[in-house]
Amino acid sequence: SFRIQLGVHLAGSQVTSKTSASFNPITDDDELVIRVQLHAELWNPYTSALVPENLVLRVNNLPTVSVELETESSNGTRTNVGTHSIDLNDKLGNGGGRGRGALKGYFVELPFTDQGYPNHDDYSWLPGRIYNWTGQNNYSNGNSKINKEGFFYSRSLSSSIFYEGTGIIAPTNTDWIGISAPTSNISVSLRTLGNRGSLTSGEELFVIEDVNYDSFDTGPTIDSQSRSVRFGYQIQRDESGFVALSSDPWEKSRWLRVEDPRSPKPTFNEESGEITNAFLLPNGRDPTGYVQSSISEPQYLFDRVAGGSGLRPSEDLPLFELFRQRPISIGELQHLNIIGDKNNRSRPFTIGNSWGEDTTSRFNRIFDEAFFSGLASGDNTPDLSSGEALPNHRLRPIPASTDTVTTSLQDLLNAEEYSSEKLLVEGAFNLNSTSGNAWAAILGSIFIREWEVANINSQGDLDVESPKLPVEMGQAILRFPQSAQEAFDYGYRLSAQPPTEYFRVGAKFFRKDSGESDPEPYRRLGNAIAERVGERIRLFGPFVSIEEFLAPVELDSFRDPNESTIYLSAMERAILDVAEVNQTKSGADIWHHTSSFLSQADVMTGLAPVATTRGDTFVIRSVGRSQTDLQGNDIATVICEARIQRIPEVLDPSDDVVTPSNTGFGRKFVIASMRWVTE
Repeated sequence: SFRIQLGVHLAGSQVTSKTSASFNPITDDDELVIRVQLHAELWNPYTSALVPENLVLRVNNLPTVSVELETESSNGTRTNVGTHSIDLNDKLGNGGGRGRGALKGYFVELPFTDQGYPNHDDYSWLPGRIYNWTGQNNYSNGNSKINKEGFFYSRSLSSSIFYEGTGIIAPTNTDWIGISAPTSNISVSLRTLGNRGSLTSGEELFVIEDVNYDSFDTGPTIDSQSRSVRFGYQIQRDESGFVALSSDPWEKSRWLRVEDPRSPKPTFNEESGEITNAFLLPNGRDPTGYVQSSISEPQYLFDRVAGGSGLRPSEDLPLFELFRQRPISIGELQHLNIIGDKNNRSRPFTIGNSWGEDTTSRFNRIFDEAFFSGLASGDNTPDLSSGEALPNHRLRPIPASTDTVTTSLQDLLNAEEYSSEKLLVEGAFNLNSTSGNAWAAILGSIFIREWEVANINSQGDLDVESPKLPVEMGQAILRFPQSAQEAFDYGYRLSAQPPTEYFRVGAKFFRKDSGESDPEPYRRLGNAIAERVGERIRLFGPFVSIEEFLAPVELDSFRDPNESTIYLSAMERAILDVAEVNQTKSGADIWHHTSSFLSQADVMTGLAPVATTRGDTFVIRSVGRSQTDLQGNDIATVICEARIQRIPEVLDPSDDVVTPSNTGFGRKFVIASMRWVTE
């Protein structure tokens, strides 16, 4: 969130005296001065800590205000003693540049400095951590009074008050002030700090442009000596706090269906009552509605004090995962930040969920067109000739076409993007399966016997004496396959609202009252998926691609019960069919799309390395009988069973190995195994 609060008044002796030793002193008691109070709140949405660096906040297109001065006689008669125009964008402009290409606006450096807390949680930007800054200060007491930078780890607007002179000396008999301004289109952006501390030369990271505010006119009602803000501008993320009174988890998670919170150019709502975009104006478009000094909103995920001190990891909100190692599942790409625009906004967790097909980009086709081997061009391991497994251990090299020599690591690296022609998948699973037992088995195939997770104590802090806690997991599906052990919240739960633990459980698992792993929910989910897959196949035939399997099914029975205009995929509808999968142990519904909510993309994170929509392995039996007695009875029967494997290699060497001709012989079949059976 961001807010800037402004006022115009006569300096008076307090302002001149308190700013006298600052970096920007005010020297004339009768000068019209601009009062500025600023607050910015930033969030690390990842499960990884980020290297801190100083940032720069830029506020541009502040309006030109008209300031009316009046004097009042002893009998109450008021007389205008001057009207002045003050260009706030120019007066507060501190970029230091001139000319057509210079950046204009008010720039505030946001430092990242150690505050001396016992756990030094500000040495790095912690996973899911929310940090706050207030603006420049040349008036209030405190360490930042002589510092041009903003004040880190602060939410107190009264501790960071900045005064800028206008150069306008008001008549000494000025008693009343009125402030008015036309409509304005505020722009707020975040930048990196440039070379040698430049406020303007850094890279732009984030911008919200053309935020439209109404005109306003306070009238000459302000005491000329009143040191207070009179108008302001605020932009706040649309999140679950705005529906805090609703008990519906679908409403609570609306902000995660609107737009990816990492968007560098997020959209906003001009009216607070129309919450359809990423940001909104919480009090509407009237600038005089933004003079409240309180920041803390405990019922919101953001704009709240994290715990009592801001140091508790139990209140952090990690939502996405950054790769720490080479991925082995296409499903892990659900965490990618896909950049959209104002006409085609991108939702979070696009790849792997049905809304990956809501645009013409067809993001989910990547499941059919690509895979991760876990190899890189400079690798010299594993040694495939000695039987060492590939990083993606489901992949197996096939024999070379000319002899029986096993495909080598160098063969795979030389093949580059066409290495798939030299690999087979062991234990591939056909998504067209209508067997509940088969689906339950594949869902339960991810089994974590013992895990070490972050040990959070009863105060919501990391236990520094014993930071790791071993837990038995059992069957689990992971939202954060590379970092869940760090973001995982096990055992203690804070009772405060909102329930931040929904964002800190990167693994979906179930336990019986005895503490043992409970396979029953995944068995029910397997049956539900099989039923929904069968329903869809009976109407439209089998899925011909993984992309099609992940796409919405446009039938009434596949509508989202939370929003009837939305169609769901077979798996997404099945997940909702088994309500307990996305409920807490007490039966409360988990907020949709949080890391505790099992999604189709989560399931595909586990299934993508083995998922297919066709069979490449076949069993063929041949029966031989000998009938030699007079009655024609069989006196000998033999059964030969062969397992036939289709391999990537084409039968005709002139055929295209990537897309074989549909009129040719296609790919080769080889006998993978053969045995004699008795029945």
